[in-house]
Amino acid sequence: MIKRWALFLALFVVALSTVTIGPAAIAPAVAQEAKAHPDYRRAIELANEQRLLSQRLIKQLLLVALDVDKAQNIEKMRQDQETFDAVLRGLRDGDPQLKLAGTADPAILDKLRRAEEIWPLLNAVIRETLDGGTVAPGQLTTAADLNLPLLRTLDETVAAYQEASRSTGLFSVLRVAIDLAVQQQLLSQKMSKEFFFIARGHDVARSRRQLTDTIDQFDTSLSALIEGDPQRSLLPAPTPRIKAQLRSVQRLWQIFQPLLESGLRSDQIPTETVRQIAEMNLVLQQEMGAAVDMFEAL
Repeated sequence: MIKRWALFLALFVVALSTVTIGPAAIAPAVAQEAKAHPDYRRAIELANEQRLLSQRLIKQLLLVALDVDKAQNIEKMRQDQETFDAVLRGLRDGDPQLKLAGTADPAILDKLRRAEEIWPLLNAVIRETLDGGTVAPGQLTTAADLNLPLLRTLDETVAAYQEASRSTGLFSVLRVAIDLAVQQQLLSQKMSKEFFFIARGHDVARSRRQLTDTIDQFDTSLSALIEGDPQRSLLPAPTPRIKAQLRSVQRLWQIFQPLLESGLRSDQIPTETVRQIAEMNLVLQQEMGAAVDMFEAL
């Protein structure tokens, strides 16, 4: 019996020595395995960031149109445009630098394909602004018409990832709070964009309706994150540190909200108010980001 095993091992070693297994042979199999069992946490994180970028890009476009810190906003827009483009490809195909494995999930791929149909049209407007440094009225109209369909498609993409993640155990009450806090970052950009559409005088009535809804959504969600909301499966802020951070956001919101609401009442918006919102919206996004980090650390 021992001799048989020795002979078997010898033949096995010889067989291995005749086979070349290099990176080129291994990589496709590894990539397929990664797509079949992706890291949903990373994919959800970056898919959520795409939602935020879809609104921040248009906000930056409007600040260029309003001639507010034009050079600075063009450079920020360039960075966000490159990030959005790379992440959209990476979510589908994978990207080692972004730590994305790609996906083979049909539901997720369907949503990504829809985003890929809208993004080139919006990206063309962004690239024209990056190249020319100005925003024509027709470009604003295209941006206004396309950014919300893109956002809705990205919302559906995140939902598809979340549905797929339920089988991996990522869904939890804590995850509900994290997702809502992440959405607050998005809303900080969305309502700033809506205010700047009003300031630019573009489709003012629609922009005011949208801004009213977004303000209400942000306000209600912030209270829910602090106090809890059983209908949303939200518990009250789980630690004193998180509650203190959310209270800090609330104090900032009490300053920011009246500035936004001034656009609901007046057709003449001072440049100073535009500049205040341009500065404060980033602070609001960052402070909500700090709360997200605290939730994620639990």
